[in-house]
Amino acid sequence: GRFILMMDGAVIAFAVLAYRNLESALYSVVTIYVSSMVIDQLLYGSDSGKLIFVITKEADTLSDAIFSQLGRGVTRMQVVGGYTRTERTMLLCAVRRHEAAKIHAIVRKLDPQAFLIVSDVGEIIGEGFKVNAENES
Repeated sequence: GRFILMMDGAVIAFAVLAYRNLESALYSVVTIYVSSMVIDQLLYGSDSGKLIFVITKEADTLSDAIFSQLGRGVTRMQVVGGYTRTERTMLLCAVRRHEAAKIHAIVRKLDPQAFLIVSDVGEIIGEGFKVNAENES
């Protein structure tokens, strides 16, 4: 989908230069963008989400709040800062896109000093998300 988007973008740019019609080009850009998103959804599915990493001193409080407020599980890992050499706990939590803002709010409220990383995820398989077809039988 993205490759097609880039190729179509090049064609539109050449058409604007050749025909000097910016309005048609803008309509084309919107149409092509929407169609490339639809292609990506068809190819990769709609099970995308966010992966959130939280490095914190308040791991118990945050993991309890995430579970009680969102019903999402959290994986805990002990980590050591490369610069500070300080031990901390890193929480890892996969969520749907609309839940990321809620986790962000929980973290900021309960531990304003936490280090928060939010990343896009193309597919999430497991409990609470897409069911793995091999595990259904």
